[in-house]
Amino acid sequence: MIVAYDNNFGIGNNNELLFHIKEDLKRFKQLTSNSTVVMGRKTYESLPEANRPLPNRHNIILTKGTYNVNNINVSVLNSIDQVLEYANTTDIWIIGGSSIYEQFIPYVDELYVTKILDTKPADSFFPNVNLMEGKFTIDSITTHRQDSLKYQFIKYIKNNN
Repeated sequence: MIVAYDNNFGIGNNNELLFHIKEDLKRFKQLTSNSTVVMGRKTYESLPEANRPLPNRHNIILTKGTYNVNNINVSVLNSIDQVLEYANTTDIWIIGGSSIYEQFIPYVDELYVTKILDTKPADSFFPNVNLMEGKFTIDSITTHRQDSLKYQFIKYIKNNN
């Protein structure tokens, strides 16, 4: 799972990212390229058309209804069980949005977070990591800066308890 959130766990507003951090986008691309990414329909539709579907990745859209995408690099699935079955054959990256993150938290082994040390108005949120205390341990954390904006790359590992 990979996510960028602010101090209030905000991940988006009006179907757009809250922050555009060059190093975060580079890290996202580096980690998820040549893999499978899973997202909700709204997240898919929020991608810039030039990057839809995300290049060099198999894109899975998880949606309750029907959704037609005519692209060999896109699959539309209708249940978390279908995604988990697919995950038995390959590693996947959960990339959002809010309800997709919430549904998959119990199943992830690693959580790659970009925590932006700032706050912006948001209407979409990541489940509060502090509420998952005891379930994940911080594996690594590094602090970075883009202009006046500070952010951290944090890797959480699921505990085996």
